[in-house]
Amino acid sequence: MRFMHRKIESKAAYACLAVSAVLFLRLPIFAGETVTVDNVVSLTNELDRLNRLNSAAGKNLGDTIILKKGEYDVSSCRMLCDSAETKYQMSTSHLAIARVTLRGETDNPRDTVIYGDRSERILYMFEGNVHDLTISNGCRSVGNVGGGGVCARNQVSTLSNVVVTCCSAKGNGGGAYYVNLCDCTVEKCTSDGGGGGVYYSYKVLGGKILGNYAKTGGGGACNSYLNDVLVAGNTTDGDGGGLKWNMGECAVKCRFVGNTAKSGGGLSSVTNVYDCLISNNVAVTGGGVADSMVRKSEIVHNLARALSFGDAVKGGGCYGTGAGKCKVYDSLVAGNACALEVSGTTITGGGGETVYFYGSTIRDNFSKVGASLHGGLAEDCIISNNVTPSYYHNIRITKSLTRCQISKESLTSPGALTSCVVKDYDGRWELPSGANVYTNGVFENPNPSGDTYRLFVNNASGVFSLTNCLIYGNKVYSILNKDKSGTRVNVVNCTIADNTNSCMFAGFAVQKDGSVSELCLKNTIICRNKYFANPANDWNFWPQYGKAEENNIYLENCLIGTGGWLEGQQFKSCEGLILENDPKFMLGRGDGHPYSLKFVSPARGKGTLEDWMLGSYDIRNDADGGKYLRVREGKVDLGAYQCWLEPAGMAISIR
Repeated sequence: MRFMHRKIESKAAYACLAVSAVLFLRLPIFAGETVTVDNVVSLTNELDRLNRLNSAAGKNLGDTIILKKGEYDVSSCRMLCDSAETKYQMSTSHLAIARVTLRGETDNPRDTVIYGDRSERILYMFEGNVHDLTISNGCRSVGNVGGGGVCARNQVSTLSNVVVTCCSAKGNGGGAYYVNLCDCTVEKCTSDGGGGGVYYSYKVLGGKILGNYAKTGGGGACNSYLNDVLVAGNTTDGDGGGLKWNMGECAVKCRFVGNTAKSGGGLSSVTNVYDCLISNNVAVTGGGVADSMVRKSEIVHNLARALSFGDAVKGGGCYGTGAGKCKVYDSLVAGNACALEVSGTTITGGGGETVYFYGSTIRDNFSKVGASLHGGLAEDCIISNNVTPSYYHNIRITKSLTRCQISKESLTSPGALTSCVVKDYDGRWELPSGANVYTNGVFENPNPSGDTYRLFVNNASGVFSLTNCLIYGNKVYSILNKDKSGTRVNVVNCTIADNTNSCMFAGFAVQKDGSVSELCLKNTIICRNKYFANPANDWNFWPQYGKAEENNIYLENCLIGTGGWLEGQQFKSCEGLILENDPKFMLGRGDGHPYSLKFVSPARGKGTLEDWMLGSYDIRNDADGGKYLRVREGKVDLGAYQCWLEPAGMAISIR
């Protein structure tokens, strides 16, 4: 032995060496057997013998059976292991493995095929391993515990580089049930329950799940953890064409492509979908995703479409069955659509229906109503270039939009809009009934199409509030328009400048039926706006009705440019009005806020102080460490910006 060449320095050391040698010689060594077989009889005999040895030992002895290349018809086989813990379920399979490894002769799993006649499950496993072969034509025709190809007693058993194909189950898991899969392919399997290909697999690592079908949900897989798996071409009559997980868990770095379901064409009810591609899937609701939490993924080119007359088509990209049921973080949602070809349907939410979006890009989606999103909310998102067949309804009936960049969207009706930038606007915004609050918003259209629309149109009763908002560069018929009676519009601390319009505020009056539409302007700057017919002149305020008895407009502490102002205009109330063409904006300043105020602005400190302003911010929100508070030294400025500049210093010369 190599260590005997060392010089022994002491008796104590020699004694320790001797004891170690004795212990080493007494240690039992299980090298494990490796046998090679080339026919079904030898295969079943060796499995039976080694299963008994390993079961008697109570542990894996490292035994391996190598199966020569070829096809093995096991339809006449029924195996039973004498282990009490496995006896019942092993008795219903063609083959059984207990703590034994079975592998094909080559690395190509299709070189070695084990197949049945669809009369029974092919393989039952108890803490075993199978590598490098194909399992085909198995069927589990009774009970909910399926696995027509393979079923395991516990989640210790593993298939590696195995193809499971053309298997079925009356219950769950047409191909594999309760077994780990590594770099495997599960294809063309079916189940009458959930998981056409795979059911309840603790780990599916790598590989493919292709062309499977499940009746109740999870056409490809159900209740399984997936990592780096291609899930494609699977279908279900229920939810989750590619994957459904009733108990949560996750899919990581997977590709869900071309799957079909009633809801959630790609996947449904998965609590953590991370770094996945979800593409070209189809469902009635949620072409890509339904009721899942998605992070850093791409949800692209999915389709929601009716499968029968009267189906409500919703959510080409994503769909939530209720508030907060579907959430999408830091993802791309693009090119999704709701199809229009079936009549008698509700068609809403090209990008998402009742979905909460965070930090995501939502673009180039299509739907009859709500091309980008319908319902739900969006925070810190980029929303652009979504399309409807008409000129409006791109963003429809959302709960709120917060800190979003919105461009080329024709209509929105969020209940609340906060710290958003809206630009390249082309169309109109129709406001829903109820309370709608827009705060710290920027509405900009530097490149209009030439068509003229109304920026905000309220066709239902309720309260609409614009607070700390900047509206500039729009080409519209009117900034605010009331088509129907019974609404109140509050415009507080807003800046409305450099728009081209024909009628600044329209329709706010006592209607013929006696109902009232009110417009209340407070702490607001309106200047530098133009008239369509004469763009050389300012046109800042034209309320459509010039007499007090014909309008219902209230002004309090506003700065309004004199261009377009009609002398003698009367209002229900007018206090603290400043008629001034130059509010001293910081135009040309390179900080992205050209409509902030200079220290010498006549709008400084002229606003009405209200309780909500204390501790809140101006349109810049908490930028630059939160220095842009709405109130300075107990005073509030007019417009969307609070001036925090210091007065110009004095130069003192001493001789």
